[in-house]
Amino acid sequence: METALDNLVLLRYFEINCYVISIAAIVFLVFRKDYETLFRFGSGAIFGTALELMSVNLMKGYHYNPDFLINIGVPPGQFMLFGGIMWGLLMALSIRVAERFRLNTLLTGLVSYLIVVGWDFFLDVIAIRIHGGFWVWEGAHLDYAITAKAFYGVPWTNYLGYAFVLPIMTLFVTFNGPMSRRQGLFGRLGFMLLNAGLSLALFIPLISAVTAADRILPGTARALFFCVVAISVIWFGLHLAKTGLKISRRVDVAYLVFMGGSYLYLIVASVDLQVYKFVPVFFHAQFVILACTLVLGMIESQRSAGDADELAGPHTGITPTRHNTNIKIDRPVVGSHADARLEELVSVTASASLIPRCEALWISGPRGRRRIRALKL
Repeated sequence: METALDNLVLLRYFEINCYVISIAAIVFLVFRKDYETLFRFGSGAIFGTALELMSVNLMKGYHYNPDFLINIGVPPGQFMLFGGIMWGLLMALSIRVAERFRLNTLLTGLVSYLIVVGWDFFLDVIAIRIHGGFWVWEGAHLDYAITAKAFYGVPWTNYLGYAFVLPIMTLFVTFNGPMSRRQGLFGRLGFMLLNAGLSLALFIPLISAVTAADRILPGTARALFFCVVAISVIWFGLHLAKTGLKISRRVDVAYLVFMGGSYLYLIVASVDLQVYKFVPVFFHAQFVILACTLVLGMIESQRSAGDADELAGPHTGITPTRHNTNIKIDRPVVGSHADARLEELVSVTASASLIPRCEALWISGPRGRRRIRALKL
């Protein structure tokens, strides 16, 4: 059945909407001088673009609609330019939001996965039904059926794949972050490429193994998907029960603009496609997931004094204070990168919301008391 959105104009509207919200998010990150997130965005964009081009040209499990305005490559092996930008922002912004809750690296990756897969859960179902599909899965059936292989026409492996992507990328950007921040521009660009390359090298064999297992034993990907989601939600819930929550002093505007703008399009499209008639639960679930997604950009963990001591004291050698901007270093920080290491430790403490947000911090230690650069958190 033809709908108002089933035409070239609305496909282009989706593309333009993605460019607008992406540019808005990037401009805000630049304005805030959030270079860490911007370099992560670069890693994610490179990873996503390389992965998509490899998928459509080598594995050929799906292909993209050639009617988008700006594409990379030649049909049928092309990939739209805004797709790589969306990949980068989804990964960078979701990881940044997850980090507000002071999780370990694995759980940070899993929480960012929940954010991204919640968004993609609705995007893919809507996108494959507009203008012949923004992308087309080979051999998929466009029905509203949930089977062992697919969810409303979208393979379960698509949703499960993010469960590998986000933790892997989180691992590398976290591990390489301290070394990257000590580099100049070209050094940071090198780490940006390194993070993308390592993530791609680790992701491909993992998703290939799962895809092969799902072909041999249909339902494997679906079972793993629900297991990962359940474990992530329960683990995150237990963490929040322990640490508590509070309204963040700095709402993540870039995240809210990007996620809110993309969800708005999906809701309008689903109304036009009359999804509420075919699967009303799916339609209403969009609003629930949208609300949860946006709330995550406005809250953070509220730690007790005992948790604060455990986080900052024994591990970093920093004793934070909530009522002033002085930090005492309990043990010397020495070596060729002493100053960078010192600022890194202070940044970790500050980003944990253990001290007030401030323009600059004073540190005192074996070399006396001095002022360090302003922190942009």
